[in-house]
Amino acid sequence: MSKLFKFFFIILLINTYYTMNAQLKFSIESINVSNYYIKLTDSVYSESDYNGPHLLFRCKLLNTGDSNITIYPKSSDLYISFHIDEVEFITEAIPLLFLEKDSVNMNGGDSIYFDLDSYILLGTKFLENKTGDYSSIMLRILPTIYIIYKDINIKIRSSRIKDVTLE
Repeated sequence: MSKLFKFFFIILLINTYYTMNAQLKFSIESINVSNYYIKLTDSVYSESDYNGPHLLFRCKLLNTGDSNITIYPKSSDLYISFHIDEVEFITEAIPLLFLEKDSVNMNGGDSIYFDLDSYILLGTKFLENKTGDYSSIMLRILPTIYIIYKDINIKIRSSRIKDVTLE
């Protein structure tokens, strides 16, 4: 193979990767925030109260192009990223039912919705033991939060949060 052919082949591969990602839009349609204010008593508590704030994400992948894209949920990784005091935290997201599919073919204009679940502060120094008002830290986290979806062909980051609901 000539060097010129190799050069054009590499350019074609790079162009295909960027075109595929440009065709796909990833957004957070909603975040439901619960367990952000916890006041435990000795008589009434739930085991999940010790895990801190709980976030339930409703996500959307949209194929904005006119060609087909195949995604591979079963072999994908999903991460939630956020910043506190200019320090980035990345935690693995737990998809609900999305990972059961080996592959999904998305035609032009198709959308896929899926849910993710996370106790966002679990494993960080910000999680207090018995009681906690996590509302101020959640107000700092929410504007910086995004999700990363990565499979064998695609790596994409969510672009916006459409709605936040406090429970």
